[in-house]
Amino acid sequence: ATHLACQALESGEVDMAVSGGVSLYLTKEGYEQMCSAGMLSEAGKCKAFDASADGFVPGEGAGVLVLKRLEDAEESGDRIYGVIRGSGINQDGKTNGITAPSMRSQAALLRDIYDRYQIDPGRISYVEAHGTGTELGDPIEVKALQQVYGGGTKKGHRCGLGSVKSNIGHTSAAAGVAGITKVLLQLEHRQLAPTLHYEKLNAHIDLEGSPFYINTELRDWKVEDDQPRRAAVSSFGFSGTNAHVVIEEYRDKSRIKKEALKLDGPFIVPLSAKNEERLEELVWNLLDYLNNESTTVDLNLSDLAYTLQVGREAMECRLALIVNEMEELKMQLVSYQKGDRKDLFIGNTKKDNRDFVLSGPAGRDYLQSAIAHKQTDALAQLWVKSVEIDWNLLYEDGQKPNKISLPTYPFARERYWIPVEHDASFTLPLKKSLWLHPLLHRNDSNLQEQRFTGVYSGKEPFLSDHKVQGEKVLPGVAYLELAREAGTRSLEQEITQLKDITWLRPVRVNGQAQTVQVSIYEEGESLGYEVYSLPSVEEGLNGKAAEEVIHSQGWISTQASPAAAAIDISVLQAAFRVRRPVKPVMHHSGSWA
Repeated sequence: ATHLACQALESGEVDMAVSGGVSLYLTKEGYEQMCSAGMLSEAGKCKAFDASADGFVPGEGAGVLVLKRLEDAEESGDRIYGVIRGSGINQDGKTNGITAPSMRSQAALLRDIYDRYQIDPGRISYVEAHGTGTELGDPIEVKALQQVYGGGTKKGHRCGLGSVKSNIGHTSAAAGVAGITKVLLQLEHRQLAPTLHYEKLNAHIDLEGSPFYINTELRDWKVEDDQPRRAAVSSFGFSGTNAHVVIEEYRDKSRIKKEALKLDGPFIVPLSAKNEERLEELVWNLLDYLNNESTTVDLNLSDLAYTLQVGREAMECRLALIVNEMEELKMQLVSYQKGDRKDLFIGNTKKDNRDFVLSGPAGRDYLQSAIAHKQTDALAQLWVKSVEIDWNLLYEDGQKPNKISLPTYPFARERYWIPVEHDASFTLPLKKSLWLHPLLHRNDSNLQEQRFTGVYSGKEPFLSDHKVQGEKVLPGVAYLELAREAGTRSLEQEITQLKDITWLRPVRVNGQAQTVQVSIYEEGESLGYEVYSLPSVEEGLNGKAAEEVIHSQGWISTQASPAAAAIDISVLQAAFRVRRPVKPVMHHSGSWA
């Protein structure tokens, strides 16, 4: 697919191409066929080039590449991860079987590409091999490489050999893009990643006198004479289709000038999402990124703002920040998180009523004037009200910042399995009569930790009666009861105090069951608790490892507390005779009320 995309770009048929692959095993039939053919590793490990290689390991994955002609990408200021120097495909023709590769065809493909694009294999310092970890396929591939790359040098082995299949398995139709992605990441970090499960060289492979070595450790990717790093990627399809591509490190000479460029603020930082929940997640992710010193050492605020202006789609729920320095940006992101948003530019292009219509000659003149005079407040207000702004007009020719890598859109974690009726027998681990507590249904504690689990279907009264903007949300007080009950059962003592409580993110139960867990842990002489959730009820009930989302945390104590006077609830209720509806707001702690 990548080779065909390159051909279309070279011929001028297209100006941009998207290539990639995806492979998912959704039924058991594929495994049954591979097992019956003796293709899979009994050890469950892909051991590329190793003497004990006994087959491959299936993997799932998806990968996408965006391709442009180099001059076009440079002109538009795109982030370039690598340059394709040459590519090609061919076919084995007749062989001894559908799984038997042809060394002659593989070698012919490499020679054809290197000759056609005038590529010196002596300048290639890493080969991402097809490397499935089979006793037959690996030696044939290495011998084909040796025929084209020739012998070693006086300095010994100079070209690393590896296979990403040892790390993630054989992703079938996505195997090629996985190999390219690995090479691009290695170019970005200037390091070679290790190939796993290698101990002893396959007896049918002889690297003596060749330029190759099996790369089994993380190492710096060094090259001679300050030449660009260059790598080759091979991917061989089922039944004999061979593909090969050569990728070179991109060195942007103009970037030296751009890095020295210092633009004055204030800068407009626009953020948008499909809804407020996704926008909140986007803010969380950006703030986490900015607080990570390892990723922000050389981060330039003008680059960040420009990337978010021209490199992101403008969606309906919008937030625009006006900042002069990075710390100011962090403070405004924190203010948004805490709900202190009075000084921020916020809008929803579908829900808000526009106070004015910016159209006609007068409207265009106003917009052009705001851009010409860099009236950031006016432009931010216009943008959140859905006015389309050509951000490039804010920068003079030759003064445009760089596009950089930033956190991408936080897509909602939605499941699309065939609907299952969430009755009690499916969503809950025990019969109702065996629950530990209405909120805690099971004790999952072990020698390492005290942990309790609750599974909520959404039909519970405390969820049905507690909705925020139409969504069922676990009440804030429920987290306190979870901590108290879990602490009492763990310590076999009454919990008398809950301290330093933080509500981080609400638990939403809409459309599918939600697994919530409470962990009690020691830290010094104190006892802490965390309430967190798992992505799906199936993973929670089956005990599978899953990414945790923390919702609340704090400290518990069994120490005696001062006696508090009893409160008569009926007397308190009688004192408040007037009721009025209130709009849900987010507290500074992040909880809904």
